[in-house]
Amino acid sequence: MKQGGLALIVIGGILVVAGGAIEVNQADKEWDAFWSGEPAPEHNNIGTVLFCSGLVMEAAGVPLTIVGHRKYKYYKRNPDVISLGIKAHPQSTGLRLTYRF
Repeated sequence: MKQGGLALIVIGGILVVAGGAIEVNQADKEWDAFWSGEPAPEHNNIGTVLFCSGLVMEAAGVPLTIVGHRKYKYYKRNPDVISLGIKAHPQSTGLRLTYRF
């Protein structure tokens, strides 16, 4: 969870920057066309889609990273949550696997 959250944060940040750069470039073209009297260039929404997708990825990555980090610390502190025992009685023999949470 921790690594997945970090990956979402990094990729989301890249998408936010790329989408913002595309939107600024399109706004400059529209501004230049406004003052020159030319018709406005066709506006596509690629920058907006990239920007919004990046924000969603970052918003999902932050809680995943936090929860993953807390669980990592918990399981690192408690290495004995899994125990393996052997049950040896004259009537029966077997293995016992216990997981505490």
